[in-house]
Amino acid sequence: MDERHTILFAGLWVSALGILAGIFSADYFFKSISAAPWTGIFSFSITSAVLFLGVWAAYSALTARAFGKQFRKFLFNDALTFLPFAILGLFPLRHTLPLPPSLEPFSLLQSTLPFAFSFACFLLLKVYFFPKKLEVKTSLLWVFILAGIHFTVFTTLAIMKHYSFFSTGYDLGVYDQVVFGYTQLSQYYSTMMFPLLSMHLNWILWIFAPLYLAFKSPVVLLIVQGAVLSFSAIPLYLILRRMLKREFWSLLFAAGYLFFPTLNFTYLFDFHPDTLAVPLVLFAFYFMEKGRFGITAALLAASGTVKETLPLLMVPFGIFAFVKYRKRLWGSVVLLAGIMWFLANFYLIMPLFGQHTNFFLEVNPIFGKTIGEAALTALFRPDITLPYVFTLEKIGFLSLLFFPFGVLTLFGLPVLFLVISEFALILLYSPLGFQQILYHHPVVIVPFLYLAAASGLGFLMKRKIVKNSRTILSWCVFVFFASIFAFASYGPFALLYDLRDFSASSPYALNGREVISLIPKNAAVAAPNWALPHLSERKFAYNLADFLRGSRERFTDGKVSDAGDGRVGEKKPIIEWPMPEYIIVDLSRALADPKRNGQKLSSSELNALFNDERYGVVQVRGSWLLLKKGAPHDTMICTLGEFTDKKKYSFLDIDAAALKNC
Repeated sequence: MDERHTILFAGLWVSALGILAGIFSADYFFKSISAAPWTGIFSFSITSAVLFLGVWAAYSALTARAFGKQFRKFLFNDALTFLPFAILGLFPLRHTLPLPPSLEPFSLLQSTLPFAFSFACFLLLKVYFFPKKLEVKTSLLWVFILAGIHFTVFTTLAIMKHYSFFSTGYDLGVYDQVVFGYTQLSQYYSTMMFPLLSMHLNWILWIFAPLYLAFKSPVVLLIVQGAVLSFSAIPLYLILRRMLKREFWSLLFAAGYLFFPTLNFTYLFDFHPDTLAVPLVLFAFYFMEKGRFGITAALLAASGTVKETLPLLMVPFGIFAFVKYRKRLWGSVVLLAGIMWFLANFYLIMPLFGQHTNFFLEVNPIFGKTIGEAALTALFRPDITLPYVFTLEKIGFLSLLFFPFGVLTLFGLPVLFLVISEFALILLYSPLGFQQILYHHPVVIVPFLYLAAASGLGFLMKRKIVKNSRTILSWCVFVFFASIFAFASYGPFALLYDLRDFSASSPYALNGREVISLIPKNAAVAAPNWALPHLSERKFAYNLADFLRGSRERFTDGKVSDAGDGRVGEKKPIIEWPMPEYIIVDLSRALADPKRNGQKLSSSELNALFNDERYGVVQVRGSWLLLKKGAPHDTMICTLGEFTDKKKYSFLDIDAAALKNC
């Protein structure tokens, strides 16, 4: 085959791949290729083919001219970079995996992920065939700059989200109330039906108490969490630099980490102490790799104070040191300390604060009634464990978790062993599948995925399977861009949030803050989930849904209730439940928004409140209502009249008896 025929053949396969991409796009745009009109398929195909050919010719011509290469030879080589788009030929498979309506947003991933993977591979090959060796000088300063930009952008979004009433009582309000209580040295629980020390042990939260003495605001929690998540890229980079031996390669991995969806979902979903463990565990690994085992032990101990389950991380760290570094005594002591600490948390400490039965076993009792039974079942009853783990949704979650790394993590599994306890808790304890990518639970795992991928590259280099720096750089580029495409495909703004959610100066948000400002600081209050973080720095703040759902009998006028603190299995009362003096109600569409009102306050529950003669409306601002105990009921309830307009408030069904007399 002569040169002209070779170029013609290359042009044909670029055109064919362009047509395939066009058909794939039509299938996505029209929901199904069978539903697409032939004119639509034709226009998509021709447009895509022309685009592919144009990119191919223009890039080849410019690059060949810039580096003095023969245009026709480079044209053929560049045609090879389009081959990954052949993966799009699998598009009919996306119609064979129907998902339930609750997971409808994830159904789009069956289209977006093949394209994202194809494009990442396309860029990998672009770098591989680039005619000049790419060497970029970088330093730790660049990681600080990227982390600083990430911190500034996402912390600003998190704060705006809070002031737009998109943060929630579960979990920002809970932790804000508990830390506020620590500053008073009188309150270790949250009155939002969440007895914190009997459900979670987060001793590390005491470090926030001094900050709260100066700045009493949940924004403090959001800022610290943001700094921890963004700047955890620094210890990650330091470890990567030891593994990959090149600063630029390490920078690409660390930058990709800042785009990982779970990291940014965690950033924007309230506050969770788990995030504080991320830099502690990373630095523990860093110092263990440097042979500083004393510092490693101290950092692991610090991470154990973050959450009741995190002492289990000491077990794989102890085994890792025992096997890899021959630190038999150190490894054995750390391993045993982790197990004993974990058991002490659940069997000695947490029962002191009211938890009678184990919360984890309440959520998922199929493995047994005790931690011992659960461990034995998980290890020795594959007939129970495997069907629970290997479901479509959990396999889907793992696919999303490993997507940006291709096959690299398979060669770096020893590094992932360090967080095997976190994998076990997510896969065995939680009934969630796909949705876990949206939650904070995998946040400690995420940086170790990048370390495992880097370790996998190191393994391939040692075995001389990967022999040149160009191939390694190509893989680093793949991880970086695949992380960006993951963010675009299933990140916060692809699946959950809209920038319109971050409108802190909207009339709705201004009205809400005005109503809240009318409530005395020490008054007991009940409020919707999305208003609670603005009211949680007080002794008694209740979730309105919990107050309305048959649990009002537990509330008294200052007397100790015998109903305990609201958890299943309680034996003893530990707090008083005075009736709320003020109640905030928001009759906006937030009532139907699952991001804010997962408990779904119903119209019947609201009507029960509006017909409660103990309360009357004392203020109305837009959709926000303020009710006060003892206020005139019949007169002020007439302010609800405007909310009976079905055209404007189709999602409401207000039927207060007093309205008939208005």
